[in-house]
Amino acid sequence: MTVGGSGASDPPMSEEHRQVLRELNALLCDELDAVPVARDLYSRKVLERTHVEHIRNILPKPEQNWDLLSKLERSGDNAFWVFMEVLTKKQPHLAHQIDLRLSQGQREKTMERPPTNDDQLPDLKEDISQL
Repeated sequence: MTVGGSGASDPPMSEEHRQVLRELNALLCDELDAVPVARDLYSRKVLERTHVEHIRNILPKPEQNWDLLSKLERSGDNAFWVFMEVLTKKQPHLAHQIDLRLSQGQREKTMERPPTNDDQLPDLKEDISQL
């Protein structure tokens, strides 16, 4: 089993999910409780036992969190969603912050969508014919 748990069929973590984890890194490093989260990720086949033991032996706590997040970023996209499920149960305020950031990213993508040529063609044809 590799970090990510689902093996070769698990696609790489999406750039959007990596970006959200990076943007919230300071908050997550300060507030995440890495050891219980890592244990749940182990039971869900996202982490190896050796990863959990390594995280448990790191001090101080922000370094534990950094290590867990680093392993998670190298995992597949399924690992991100399992992490979110675990956070929703164990630290819902952190899951909520990630959800907010994901929602914000979706709104920004929608607002960035340029109009297509098909959307503009009828109006342009009318404008040209009136010249």
